Amino acid sequence: MYFDFTKSVALVGVVTNVEWKNPHVIYHLSVAGPAGAPVDWEIESRHLQGIRQDGINMDTIQVGDTVTMNVLLALDGSHRAATASVTLPNGRTVRICTVTNNACP
Repeated sequence: MYFDFTKSVALVGVVTNVEWKNPHVIYHLSVAGPAGAPVDWEIESRHLQGIRQDGINMDTIQVGDTVTMNVLLALDGSHRAATASVTLPNGRTVRICTVTNNACP
């Protein structure tokens, strides 16, 4: 296990890159750090089929969008995380849990 599945943290940031590749979709998010300087985060989402079943397609989250991602932080303290849910620019929230039993907080 690479992520802490017991709690989620909200990250608000601008999408800087989206990688639709097997097995997971990877979002790169620029988030304001403690001193206001941008911090780049790598956010791992569900597998391709699962994320499509959640209502996310290649056009849903675009580079330049400001989103809120509720994420499960990496255990090693790096700026990596796994998605639990995302609030899209239109205000719609989609649960895109990366845990196989969908037991995200």
